[in-house]
Amino acid sequence: MFCGGGEVKMSGNYKELKKMGAGAYGTVWLVEGNKTKEQYVMKKIELKDKEDDTKEKALAEVAFLKRCTHKSDFYHS
Repeated sequence: MFCGGGEVKMSGNYKELKKMGAGAYGTVWLVEGNKTKEQYVMKKIELKDKEDDTKEKALAEVAFLKRCTHKSDFYHS
């Protein structure tokens, strides 16, 4: 998940700069785009080995964040 705008492809396009925090569903990182050098906030969500109800709650959070549209909102693209 990212704070900012544009299409995002995860694999290898960002460098993790600093761990910002962690919660029930994942870890938040400050990252930098390898090509643009712009900084974003990324939330990595790990669903492997999670109970079904936890997966549902995490996916509900992702669905909510996808609806955010302001560049300072968090969203998944």
